[in-house]
Amino acid sequence: MSAFANPIASAAWITAQATAWAGGTSATVTFGQYVTAVTRPGQPPDNVRLLAEEGNTQGFPLAIDALDAALDLADPRTGARLLVIVSDGEFTPNETTDGQARLDRLVRTGCGLLWLGPPNSRPLNGAHTTVLGSPADAGRLIARAAATALRNT
Repeated sequence: MSAFANPIASAAWITAQATAWAGGTSATVTFGQYVTAVTRPGQPPDNVRLLAEEGNTQGFPLAIDALDAALDLADPRTGARLLVIVSDGEFTPNETTDGQARLDRLVRTGCGLLWLGPPNSRPLNGAHTTVLGSPADAGRLIARAAATALRNT
């Protein structure tokens, strides 16, 4: 996943800026040993914040909880909602089970799910999946996949 860190950081910045310009709210977190805010709701960053490599798979369910709490992803009254997960899906069995339960709950409320990962990723169920083959293509693929995931909600 490290090859995709810089393009994904740029995509997070672009998403935060575009969402703010459209009157919406977005947030980005990384997860691993810790869940770390990259962009915060209502506070689009001035600069691209480079992502630190976590090197650990813990924190996936907590990351979903943090974003749901910050953005009301489970509340259909908040309008179009999209959770974007960039991961290889290499989780512990407990994280897979707990993460899938959270994703299932969001899908039931109409939240769009987009999973972006390398060719060998193991996405969880319910997400529109896009393979990130080349880091240079990440921005274009993220924009196209996000539009598709939102249309399918």
